[in-house]
Amino acid sequence: GIELTQYAYMYHLGNIGSLVLIISIFFLAYSTILAGYFYSLSSYKSLNLKSVNALKILTLVSLTVGSIINATNIWNIADVLVEVLIIINIYYLLRYRKEIVFDYKNKK
Repeated sequence: GIELTQYAYMYHLGNIGSLVLIISIFFLAYSTILAGYFYSLSSYKSLNLKSVNALKILTLVSLTVGSIINATNIWNIADVLVEVLIIINIYYLLRYRKEIVFDYKNKK
């Protein structure tokens, strides 16, 4: 886990290893939050929902709750949300299958 990673950073980089690890985790978490928000926003807009403020509030609530609950619950919730995105994508693939096949055949 994280203890082994921290030990490896400290072993190879000395005392600065902990700082490098903290900065790395910060940027990884930040980019993950931005990517998740972008995917959610894209799906939200594809459903023709008008108010983006609801998504912003949901994102802030998710970040707050995610900082409080344990990691197992976070991964379980993330799995459910990914499944929701998959269902939305499958719905739109089925809805636009004729256009997709048409575009595919015309590109050959």
